[in-house]
Amino acid sequence: MKLLRIFLRVIFLGVVFLTTQGEVAETADIKVNVTLQTISVSVTSNGTWNMGMVGVGSTTTMANNQKITILNDGNGSQTYTLQVTNTGGIWTASSTESNGQDKFVLSGVFSATADTGVVGANFNTGTNDDVIKSTDPKTATTETYATGAIATANGVSVSAGEARALWLQFKAPSSSTVNTQQTIAVTIGVIGG
Repeated sequence: MKLLRIFLRVIFLGVVFLTTQGEVAETADIKVNVTLQTISVSVTSNGTWNMGMVGVGSTTTMANNQKITILNDGNGSQTYTLQVTNTGGIWTASSTESNGQDKFVLSGVFSATADTGVVGANFNTGTNDDVIKSTDPKTATTETYATGAIATANGVSVSAGEARALWLQFKAPSSSTVNTQQTIAVTIGVIGG
């Protein structure tokens, strides 16, 4: 009887062991390859717009030979933002199309580098859509910083290695407490995607 119990225990343990072995799933390995997007932009030509002397309250738009060329030198598509980051001292940047005392309006439009003929009428065709604010960066869309009338491209989803032209328009303050040269800085930002 003892022998039978030991034999049954061995058989029972063998069944448990086999059952446990049978429930173990087979495994397989997978690989995950990841490339991080490099976000980078550079100004490749005309990084400074020298307007010279302009009249109080006047509006000046870049000529074709003055447009700024911007290159996506990252490794993926990216969308641009614009922000006035330095107003030069006394002056302030307007967030609307209205200038005022010591307040200027700076607007921008992206296009393909081959596009020509972006003129004053191509800016702010919507309400304040192309005005470059100083309070925070504003992102380019198919309507913001864009003109469908002339331009064949905009600042949205620019592919790696592609360049865009940036055209600027400046509306001088309606009056000013300074009459010396002012230097305004615009920062071109990048959002991946």
